[in-house]
Amino acid sequence: MDELTVKVERDPQSATSEATSKELQHKIKSILGVTAKVVICEPGKLERSGGKAKRVIDHRKL
Repeated sequence: MDELTVKVERDPQSATSEATSKELQHKIKSILGVTAKVVICEPGKLERSGGKAKRVIDHRKL
């Protein structure tokens, strides 16, 4: 089965919590109808795009 992982950076003024991750998972499921694993990263950890954003990375082995 395919798996969707969503990586987000936390707000620098807030603490990372399991509850935040679960809340985001629930909102994604409610709005989009898909189950996603949410990974909360430290501020500045995710790579920034210099040009057109690469929003989807397919790691499936077809």
